[in-house]
Amino acid sequence: MIEIEQQYLSMNIILVKKIYADKSLRNRRRQWKLKHLDVEDVGSVNSTMERDYTDFLEDLEEDAVLRQTVNVYKDEKKFQSNNIGDEEGGEDIPRIDLNEMLADMTMEDSDKMDS
Repeated sequence: MIEIEQQYLSMNIILVKKIYADKSLRNRRRQWKLKHLDVEDVGSVNSTMERDYTDFLEDLEEDAVLRQTVNVYKDEKKFQSNNIGDEEGGEDIPRIDLNEMLADMTMEDSDKMDS
C-alpha cells in the first residue's frame, strides 16, 4: 500500500498527474513542431523558459482539446530520419497523429506557388 503522510490524510482531495515517460524519450519521438517568434536570450531565465516550453509541448500531446486551438506542423527533419518511436516501445505515450499536423510552408514555397 502507498504510504501517505499523516498531514495528507486529513485532506479531502489528492491531485495525481500521470507522467508518461522519460522526457528525453518523448522529445526524440516528437515528430512535430510549433512556430514561434524569436526571443532574445535573457540568461538564466532561458532555462526556465525552455522547461516551460517543453512542459507546454507535453500538455499539447496529452490534451486533444487544447491541441484544437494550436497549429501543429510536421517536423520534416524528424520524419526523414529514422522512426525512433517504432523500435523503442512506450506505446502508452500520447502522440499527435500525422493527420492532425499541418505541412510546414516557408517563404520559398509561397514564391513557387505564385509562379
